Amino acid sequence: MKKFFTLLCVISFGLAKAQFANTVTYLGYYTQAQINTILAGQGIPQGVFTVAYDVKAYRVLYNTVDWDSVPITASGLLCVLVNPTCKVGMVSYQHGTTLEKNQAPSFLAGNEWFVALIGASIGYDAMEPDYLGLGTGPGFHPYQHAHTEATATIDMIRAAKEIVDTMGAPYNDQLFLMGYSQGGHATMAAHELIQEQLDNVMHVTASAPMSGAYDMSGVMGDLLTSNQPYPAPYYLPYLIFGYNEVYHLFAHDSDAMIHPYDSILPPMYNGIVSSNTVDNVMPNVPVNIMQPLQVDSFVNDSTTNFFRIKLKENNTYNWLPTSPMKMYFCSGDHYVPHANTTVAYQHFMQQGATNIDTFDIGNYEHQACAPYAILGAVTWFQGLTYLPIASAGVTTAANTSPVNLNGTAVAHGAQGEPPYNYLWSNNATTDSISGLAAGT
Repeated sequence: MKKFFTLLCVISFGLAKAQFANTVTYLGYYTQAQINTILAGQGIPQGVFTVAYDVKAYRVLYNTVDWDSVPITASGLLCVLVNPTCKVGMVSYQHGTTLEKNQAPSFLAGNEWFVALIGASIGYDAMEPDYLGLGTGPGFHPYQHAHTEATATIDMIRAAKEIVDTMGAPYNDQLFLMGYSQGGHATMAAHELIQEQLDNVMHVTASAPMSGAYDMSGVMGDLLTSNQPYPAPYYLPYLIFGYNEVYHLFAHDSDAMIHPYDSILPPMYNGIVSSNTVDNVMPNVPVNIMQPLQVDSFVNDSTTNFFRIKLKENNTYNWLPTSPMKMYFCSGDHYVPHANTTVAYQHFMQQGATNIDTFDIGNYEHQACAPYAILGAVTWFQGLTYLPIASAGVTTAANTSPVNLNGTAVAHGAQGEPPYNYLWSNNATTDSISGLAAGT
């Protein structure tokens, strides 16, 4: 591609001083009965998730930065459980691809916003960033740009912590990341950035990237430039327009696309038009919208082609996770082939990873795979989550003599996260005490 671009400055994530306070919009109160009804409407039978809390939902407008480290705002959905019995973990869910701004999670729209509702109802402070340029955030969404997916996620977590602090719904030190499709890509990117630059203040307990395009320069790049039909042709121009915002790949749309696509496609990526509408004007072989010379360069100059190089920068597996990660996928997925997971997993294992796993949901297509993957990830997280301390049992031995103070008591901690702290009425702090008189 013609290299009409400027050098990017070093990008840093959202550590700049806030330009304004977080803006919080109350979206509604959901009782446990209402949540079960919503889940049933999504095809999730009652009892699959143990709904234990009422939930309050909020739209959050927060500070972050764009790809040039320029301060900008982004929005997201925050769901908090009502009347928690103890401190709870946080979970951030990163959503899949959408073209429409008002289909982002903070509008309680689309097919994924209810994941945060589930998360809060079963005992987490749960959030979903809309990403840059979606929801009520300004500008164009830099689609599949790993760094801004990560910064939007991280700064949403920061904002959620500040808001939860003022609401009296305390959180503990556990942080879970999960996301599907584009959200899988975003989840892996966020996990890496937190581990590499924020681990001392925001440690990832575990992450579950699901059906993500982790190998942008290889699996996905080759797929989209092949002469084969693709089930979601709108993906390619979305990627091109998004990367052009960040990297300035071309000065004119006609530098990249043939007529009439150079004219009819750009206005459709306005945050209003749906992906189905775009697909209706696209050929089913997406590469047929591209200038032949650009395609030839991408295919045959894989080490020097600027677009291929930038895609490689947005691969999300070139690191070594130290926290547990489980990648969910479906072997029948033609939108985001499971080869993405294979490439990422093999790289991690070659680097010496010891806590990485994959899980094949089965021979499902991309959309059908999502609910099973989400269920699997949530179930896995619950097995890693601190449980509330159960009522501590106490074993006692009564005095055998009214003269000798020889009574004893031993406390038995249950659940929670050891080590436990003890405090008796005589100010002893060990799990057992002795020399007691008869009585309570």
